[in-house]
Amino acid sequence: MEQTSKPAPLTAREFLKKTWKELRYAMYLTTHPAKGFWEIKNEGEGSTFTGLLIFGFTVFVMILSNLYTGFIFGGERNVHYNFFTTVVSTSALFFGWAIANWCLTCLFEGEGKITDIIRATGYALLPFAIIQLLMIFLSNYFVIREEQFYTMLNSISFAWMIALLIMSVMITHQYSVAKALLVCIASAVAMMMLAYLILLFFFLINRIMDFITIYMDEVRIRMVD
Repeated sequence: MEQTSKPAPLTAREFLKKTWKELRYAMYLTTHPAKGFWEIKNEGEGSTFTGLLIFGFTVFVMILSNLYTGFIFGGERNVHYNFFTTVVSTSALFFGWAIANWCLTCLFEGEGKITDIIRATGYALLPFAIIQLLMIFLSNYFVIREEQFYTMLNSISFAWMIALLIMSVMITHQYSVAKALLVCIASAVAMMMLAYLILLFFFLINRIMDFITIYMDEVRIRMVD
């Protein structure tokens, strides 16, 4: 039997060159989503690593937004700001969406795997992250009468991200527009249900730990008496 040889691992330079190419393609995808999502799923134009890299960049931008947004546009510049909260909440939204979407697309006969969803979701975040980064800079130079333009940029960033997410679901799973919208709405509802179950689980664990602590204290008091 003929054995197929494994491809040689990429050197650091080749890896960086490949990642840079994929990031440039991510920029192309933001304005050509139908072709872009098709090619990253079927023709190897993207990678899960690059999708996660874009997600990491988005988290970094959110941290910067909390730290450096201008005061008149809601920036607090709190010296006690805990960036870990932003990392956890943003990661919960990202991976919660991926898991909920994957679970539902299994029921709705979707063609994408969990890695396809994570990769496509990461790519869909790029315009949001770039516009939010621009807004951090502008917020420190705009005056209050330019708030309308600032709000418009914020709306554009969210609308663009949502449009790309819907397109990613449609292309990744080979859905119609109506079915992709339905799955996206159902995924958002499933995320809320999943968050509720996780909170309920930790609440029950906390109550059990409180009960054990009270019981042990009672036993210790009785043993002393």
